[in-house]
Amino acid sequence: MLSEASHLASLYKSTMTTILESPIDPERVDQADKASLLALPLHKPNHRLTDAAAALPRRKSARGPLAAAVAGLLFPTEAGSLSSLIRYEEGRKRIRDYVVLQRRFDVVYNTARNEQLPAQLERVREQGVWAPSAEELEVLKMGAPALPMPVRVPGRHEFEPFLEWTSSTGEHEMRLATPTLLNNGDGEDHYRTPALEFRRGVLYEDARLDLCKQVVGPDHISALMQSLRTNTFVKHFLLGNNIIGPIGARAIADFIQDFPDNMDTWYLAGNCIDGAGFKILVDAMVKSKSVTNIWLKRNPLGAGAAKDLARLLTGVENLRTLDLDQTELGDEGAAELFSTLAAHVSADGRPLALRILYLNAVGISTRGATALGEFLASSAGAGVESVYMSCNPLTDAGAIALARHLPQAKSLKRLVLQSTGISSAGAIAICSALSGHEAISVLDLAQAYATADLGAGFNYITDDAADALAGLVRGCKSLQLLTLGRCALSLNGLAHVMQAVLDSKSLLVWRGSSVLVGRITSPVLDWPINTATMFDAPVILAEADLHAIDLEVRNVLARNVRARYGEDMDYGRFWDDERRWVLSDQLDVRKIDSVYRTRDMRSARKGEMVLVKMWDDDDDTLDRVMGHAVDKPGLEGVNVQGPVCPLKKMRLEQQKTRMAAL
Repeated sequence: MLSEASHLASLYKSTMTTILESPIDPERVDQADKASLLALPLHKPNHRLTDAAAALPRRKSARGPLAAAVAGLLFPTEAGSLSSLIRYEEGRKRIRDYVVLQRRFDVVYNTARNEQLPAQLERVREQGVWAPSAEELEVLKMGAPALPMPVRVPGRHEFEPFLEWTSSTGEHEMRLATPTLLNNGDGEDHYRTPALEFRRGVLYEDARLDLCKQVVGPDHISALMQSLRTNTFVKHFLLGNNIIGPIGARAIADFIQDFPDNMDTWYLAGNCIDGAGFKILVDAMVKSKSVTNIWLKRNPLGAGAAKDLARLLTGVENLRTLDLDQTELGDEGAAELFSTLAAHVSADGRPLALRILYLNAVGISTRGATALGEFLASSAGAGVESVYMSCNPLTDAGAIALARHLPQAKSLKRLVLQSTGISSAGAIAICSALSGHEAISVLDLAQAYATADLGAGFNYITDDAADALAGLVRGCKSLQLLTLGRCALSLNGLAHVMQAVLDSKSLLVWRGSSVLVGRITSPVLDWPINTATMFDAPVILAEADLHAIDLEVRNVLARNVRARYGEDMDYGRFWDDERRWVLSDQLDVRKIDSVYRTRDMRSARKGEMVLVKMWDDDDDTLDRVMGHAVDKPGLEGVNVQGPVCPLKKMRLEQQKTRMAAL
């Protein structure tokens, strides 16, 4: 009991500190007034409490003895007296009221966001063909800011049970000394993988170590890496959004130098690792024969990291998956990287081990797309199967440049181009290049959910591309997924494509909806439609023919699913269980599944929490993470140590300017 009481006393103190520093008084807020609730700063992390605070033990409950123990630790001069319990209860009620208010705010806030979804549809319509100014395009070609999600680094005691366990045992054992069984023994959601859950940290039976969003920070990263030196069980290291900074980059590099083949997976997203820190990691990682996938999203590698990225890809001989999402590589860096790789010839003449490449929001435009296409068509890139490059300022010019090389990319299975600012010309080039391709199974030309956040341009594909889209469906016998999302095809344009879908024996997923309104007919197509609405919405259609073709498409997709997965597979179960693996590679993506990310996304969808994306201007957490001041061009006066985290306030202003311009 003493250990739990100590933990709860620490939680009580930190929670009360937040309440006392917050301008929010639950007793003065009219919780029935949505405007009053939305005016509260409860979307900011420094004003939020953890839900666990609501579970502090009550004096008059079965956990009364535990409440008394907590009160005694909090108010030792009054320990054993009724006054310590009274003071504890007063604080506990304040915490409970604050959490209740926070939950009510989350519901109202998320409901308001959901009500704005029609406005997103309107944005696509109003944007039309994306045409950024030359100045705006130059900024976008730098890539989206590589900022981690706002977080706080907790005290060491939060990690002690996990560190003790990882340093004392090399295997996943179902003991109940310190951890608990994940989900009361049911294991990981959906997959039922058994796992042990600690105060912070989860250890899965399949050798995943999960500390995503637990914020080890520079304070505790050395202790974590030290604990793993005697651990031979963990193979997949998940440390997403832990802001470890230069100290963390060095600690991980030192570990890899000494134990190059201990890990298969390094998931290091959102950790303030810049080009200099990345170089240290590459120096160590090239010694590994066991590493198969490296995830670096939201780290500010910058264009200068191109040479080290090429060194990583040519030096880590079994590297299958590389994630460079939102790493500020930029068009220039991408062009240098892929030009280098396209010219690479291995000693044995074999292609690189690379199979999956994530390039979302890195700033790729025409130069980068040209070089990427050359790499995919080269002997070095002959094994690449999946390329994800949404939210890049590709435009039609970039899409056409990439398309020229796609027929030679014989192994390419998945190409995702959401919100890349292409119009019909770009779509026609891509579809024509892939029509008849023997491997392609996924082409995604829809809109990305993060389009506005990342300052990207919506795709605007009209009826001019309908023939090319239909030709792709008919000509590509391996195609399993084609999505247009909210597009500018008229309903007769969409129906033209859907006629081709009806003849497909491979397609499993089709989604397309029109943002246009009014009586829509196309001069190039002969499928007249009277009304405009979305196919994938529950609506009443004015044209019986349109309704009939929509139903036929659904039946065809369900038939194709049964043919592929067995007669007992209904479409709903396919959508829930298998669709994910049509779009993604199951082998490597399963290695980075995190219960913490899953919980947050589920809570956000339900409106139970807000996923905070922007740091407060006065939050100095990243400055503290980076240490002391050094001189570096463009970063004079920034508090950093060793490798440099991006100048936060400058990047925030860039991001705010982009969003305001949308």
